[in-house]
Amino acid sequence: MRVSTERGWNTWYNKNTMAHVKLPEGIMYGWGLMNVDNVEIVTDAHVRCDGMVQLGLHSPNSGRYTEIKKFTWNGVQVKVESATYGVDQLLIVVTPLTPIPSNIKLVIYNDFLYGREGTLSPDGLSIQGIGGEKFNIYVNNQLTKREPPFTHPYMYQPHSYVPFASSGPMILSTSPINETQAIQYLKDQRNTEQSHVDANGGELYEPLYTIMNWNTIYHPLEGIFTPVSRGWDFGHGYVLFDWDTYFAAMMSSLFNKQVAYSNLLRITQSAVVEGFIPNYASGTHKTRDRTEPPIGSLATNYLYKIFKEDWLLELVYDPLVKWNEWLYRARCSDANGLCKWGTNVQKPTADDWSGTKYGSQLESGMDNSPMFEHIAYDRVNQTMHLYDVGLNALVLSDTIELIQMGITLKRNTSLLEKRRDGLWKRINDGLWDQEAGMYSNKKSDDGTFYRRPSPSNFYPLVDQGIGERR
Repeated sequence: MRVSTERGWNTWYNKNTMAHVKLPEGIMYGWGLMNVDNVEIVTDAHVRCDGMVQLGLHSPNSGRYTEIKKFTWNGVQVKVESATYGVDQLLIVVTPLTPIPSNIKLVIYNDFLYGREGTLSPDGLSIQGIGGEKFNIYVNNQLTKREPPFTHPYMYQPHSYVPFASSGPMILSTSPINETQAIQYLKDQRNTEQSHVDANGGELYEPLYTIMNWNTIYHPLEGIFTPVSRGWDFGHGYVLFDWDTYFAAMMSSLFNKQVAYSNLLRITQSAVVEGFIPNYASGTHKTRDRTEPPIGSLATNYLYKIFKEDWLLELVYDPLVKWNEWLYRARCSDANGLCKWGTNVQKPTADDWSGTKYGSQLESGMDNSPMFEHIAYDRVNQTMHLYDVGLNALVLSDTIELIQMGITLKRNTSLLEKRRDGLWKRINDGLWDQEAGMYSNKKSDDGTFYRRPSPSNFYPLVDQGIGERR
């Protein structure tokens, strides 16, 4: 699956929304702006709160169409659209939205990423990966020699620049295409994307579609995946969070089966030796002291109901069962048999939160929730002193989903069924708060209900095991 998915032009490079990368060769082709008076330059950008980059539509995976609605720098604003055309050809159109002063030039750069090798011509006019196609760099349909490439002290690859046209857009391409063809082609691609958005919910669907596709990146250690943010780096350039990535798999399934599968497999395969999926995993370390909400089986069954492919269940069933076993052993094993968020004392640690109350909160995925105020941390059992309704319902849901997977795969599910029945009884007997008329969290140190409700108090409704009256 990775071989067929990890190919073509796209905004794969997590550190730069202005660069397009061709896989599997690792060829990078990017644009930027430069003030030639003081050699100030910008050739990479993340989405930030300062309004520098305003992203628009982005097709899934293939890089068929991308749109930066507005890029603002030093008082200059441009719109940037890209599309793939022909056989693996790339088109980038930079359209000024404000007058461009004569000292502002368009920067063009090429390089190889991910340790890939190839040939870059000295004049910057062509680039070729080993054994791959040679790509020429055209500006406004001309293979014109540009200003001599220069090296900027803050940039790692050679750059060259061209002046903006006196009017109209700047057309960058890897094969000849005139302005009329380029503008019409981009218009057609954008209309295709907009039609897809309009047909699937319009303004409600567009943010999900746009964000997920802009956030999908490539890293040689993981392949293609969708992190919480393409700019987050917890080690070696990226980070994968447990339930966030499972949610990403579910959301990606709406428009990209391959990325949905990749997200699910990447995070499931990050399991630590103790048997659980870590709170987060990066290229250098994982949190071996804590997990996050166990929704892997839920996400897997969600994808299975859509795509009906048994091999996916076969691949992840055993790791997910081990995670379930660890939860019952490490988080649901005290005398009451109810579950508590925790963090094991672990050395060396991935961060500063091993063996702390805040580390336990991080395991919940609701890091700063006020429902954890005034709750103590139990250093002996390495959990919070709180039987959390949400966690108990999530573990129960995980067990139910695994039973369904096991039945499909014709596995023996008797132990899972025993766990399900026992935990349901303990939740109903121990966490139903008659006075409040709902399931309430309960302090494990004194047995009193902790009536600070949150949405997670209603998670038992999902498991469909409560009576009609309740």
